[in-house]
Order: sequence, then C-alpha cells, then structure tokens
Amino acid sequence: MLSCVRESSSSVKGVRVISYQDQVEQAVFHEKPGRLLVAASLYRGDLTEVPEFTYYKALERMVSRRKLLRLSRGVYIRPEMQLGAADITNEIIRYYTEQTGKVFWGFRGGEYLLAQYGLAGTTDNKEAKVIIHTSRIAGQKRNVQNIMLMRLPMAPSALQIAHLEFLELLSDYENYSNRDDFAPGAFAKYLSCFAEEYDDRVMADILKQCHYPKRIIAFADELLQSRGCRTSLAGYLAGTSRYRIPSWDAAAQ
Repeated sequence: MLSCVRESSSSVKGVRVISYQDQVEQAVFHEKPGRLLVAASLYRGDLTEVPEFTYYKALERMVSRRKLLRLSRGVYIRPEMQLGAADITNEIIRYYTEQTGKVFWGFRGGEYLLAQYGLAGTTDNKEAKVIIHTSRIAGQKRNVQNIMLMRLPMAPSALQIAHLEFLELLSDYENYSNRDDFAPGAFAKYLSCFAEEYDDRVMADILKQCHYPKRIIAFADELLQSRGCRTSLAGYLAGTSRYRIPSWDAAAQ
C-alpha cells in the first residue's frame, strides 16, 4: 500500500504523489482483462486507505472513459476487444461457481440443471434464465445482467453439490414434470444414480444450513426409500403431519 496518496497526482521534492484515481486504476489494471471485478472485494483487498466514496467515484470515471464495463451495481469487467455477450455470461458463471481448493463458490440451477441430467430442455437454450446458487454474494439474491444469483450459505464440496442439486430438482418437480419435454425415464435413472451416492451425514449438514420446506424433505425421503436408502430425514418432519408431495410413481419406476 502506497502511503503517499492525494486527490491528484503531483511531485513533492522529487517524490511522486499518487492520486486516489491512479491508485484505483492501478488495482483494476492489475486484474486480467475479461475477468469479473466485484467492487467491494477489490476495495477490501488493497484499497481501504482510499475513502470509500472516492473509490466508487473513481470506478464511475473509469466506466465513463470506457476503461471499465459496468454489468450491475458494484460488478464490473475489464473490457477486451473480442469480448461478446456470451463471453461475459460465461465469466459471470465462472466467478460465482468456480472451484477453490476442495470446495466451490456455487452451482448452476434452473433450466441448466434439468438439461444437465436429461430431464427436460437442452443445455444450450439461449432463452432460459440462468440461475446460480452461490456463497459469493451478501444478500439473498441479485441480478447480474441476465443471471439470477441466489444466496447459498455455504461453499459446498462436489458431494454436497450433488445433494443440493437433488433438493433443487425436487423443489421444482411439479413444474417441470408437467412439461411436454419431461423425460420420466431420465428422472428414474437420475434417481437411481443419486441414491447410490447418497450420504445421510452430508444431507444433515446441508439441512442445518439451508432451509428447505418440509414437504420437499418428505418428498426426498419417499424417493430415496423407493431406492432402498436408509435415511434420517423423517427426523426433520412432524410425525402427525401429512405433507403435500407430488405424484411421482410413474416417473420413478
């Protein structure tokens, strides 16, 4: 961190005093072109000596001078000559889902998740809303361009992501199971494959941190038991209650 900082660049007795604007631009240009920049994270990294109001004003100037592209409130990207809309979308997805060590920042849901397991739709559907569950946002949800970000209260491992995907698919089952392109056979295959890797301790850890409706937990318990899994999911349910779960017999056979 440079200790000689002023609002404008100048020289004092042969020592160059770097302006706040220059300091912010240096930090931005240190990042790779085409990579997502989240203003709050960049500020906490090396720029806390810059007044926060001045910092965001510096970013605004960079946008107006086309040195920086604003994607959403507090989210930017360094522009490249060949940077297209698809490149920006892929970069947003990378930033909010990438692996760090043994865990991931998040995973994709929605239409992509259905297509990934062959349940409905296709992975290259350009019209589908992109949904990402990520631990890399502070609020419950936000939009970055055409992408919906949903708050995930954990950085999950690959096995935890498999269990989270299962819960997400069950949460939306009533909607996609009534679609003309729904593939019941693919759902049955997916269910059998997931049951083989189901881990009751992993699911318990997820349910401590993520709040799923009890009817979804009851739905998960029935489906897993249909594949011979022993679970402790009944412990999350009220024994005297009956939960409204979808009709699934035909799809799970």
